[in-house]
Amino acid sequence: MLNSLAFTQSDEIWLDSGFAGEDTIPVLISGQRVNDYLIAIPRGSDQIVIGGCIGSIFHEVIDSAVVEVVIDGREPFHVLSENGLFNFVTEAKGNVVDIFISHPDYHTLDTSIVFPQDANTKLRLLLTPKYRILLRGRVFAGNMPLEGVNVSISHLGKEYATQTLGCYYDSEQYWNCLFDGMFKTELTADTPDDSIYLKLSMDGMQSYTYGMKFQDYTGEIMEFRMKYESVLPAPPKSNINLKLGFPALSLSNDWYMGLSYYRHVGNINRLAYGLDVNMYITNFTVPVETFEGLDPREADSSYINAFVGPSLLYYFIKPDTRWFSSYAGCTFSMNLTELAFVPQLFLGSRIFLDLNKALGLEIRYTEFARTVTHYTFNPYGKAYSSEVSEVFTKLHATIGIQVVF
Repeated sequence: MLNSLAFTQSDEIWLDSGFAGEDTIPVLISGQRVNDYLIAIPRGSDQIVIGGCIGSIFHEVIDSAVVEVVIDGREPFHVLSENGLFNFVTEAKGNVVDIFISHPDYHTLDTSIVFPQDANTKLRLLLTPKYRILLRGRVFAGNMPLEGVNVSISHLGKEYATQTLGCYYDSEQYWNCLFDGMFKTELTADTPDDSIYLKLSMDGMQSYTYGMKFQDYTGEIMEFRMKYESVLPAPPKSNINLKLGFPALSLSNDWYMGLSYYRHVGNINRLAYGLDVNMYITNFTVPVETFEGLDPREADSSYINAFVGPSLLYYFIKPDTRWFSSYAGCTFSMNLTELAFVPQLFLGSRIFLDLNKALGLEIRYTEFARTVTHYTFNPYGKAYSSEVSEVFTKLHATIGIQVVF
């Protein structure tokens, strides 16, 4: 049996041996299977079954395609394809049957056939796929992948929203960071010239926009680098500071180490209080007179001066500023070596490396008394020691790391 065709976009001729040209075109659903499928459809004595299979030009079975049927311009009705097969039973008579097939991943197909007289009419309808890509990208801040970035993709008036991934424990309980900062979205276009617009946004980061055509995407994982905003998304409430001063940065050529914690006072973001622990390591050289006529000798010794006490600071440049969030303050410390009260004045600034870590720069002034041991020799070579209280003046530049939270 050969169905008569009106105008069509697809080869729909069905021969008893199967699809036309099936000796050169692979067929996923055999003619016998389609025939068995249609024969099994319940119908009345005066009803006609029209059906067949729907596939793509690349020989793929298409499921869930919407088939709209109109007989001689009457009220349309719809059926869905299941596993590539479809059918409809009708009692209506007419001259022309119009068939419209739509699927979101394929171009719409419309075709017409002369109303058949046989009980079973088999059709093969082929759809052309739309242009489809799997858009993939990875978002960085500097060289650090960013998790939780909001990714908005605009295409043909539609918005697709997703987020970049983070690290996770896989099924074997390994910490997997292979997809950290990545996103992916499948898109379908009518033509390769269709445009795609991406917008990346995240608290504390400048928005990033990017546009391209479908045909420009070659399937690689695109890299996007976002920049930080000039201010933090929210002022930090607390911070921990680790500071280190080198002899080259010291007025008295000594070492400095410090650890401090600060907490902002209520909603007053510019004022903070905390605890500061620090110490100076001083290499002290004392000249020693030996015998008459000989040059003095030198006695080297090291002194550790440790301090601890409450601290108060004030930000004269707001603490949520990324660049040069500067402050001044004072530590009301106790000298643990001499058990004396010693104020320590400081002036500092910080530059945020990311959203919660900053590089700290600080200048600290301290003045305190310390007992130093001196040595003398008598003409017989016997050494005598004596302790002298001396005033130490420290002006130190320090660098460190801050963690805010």
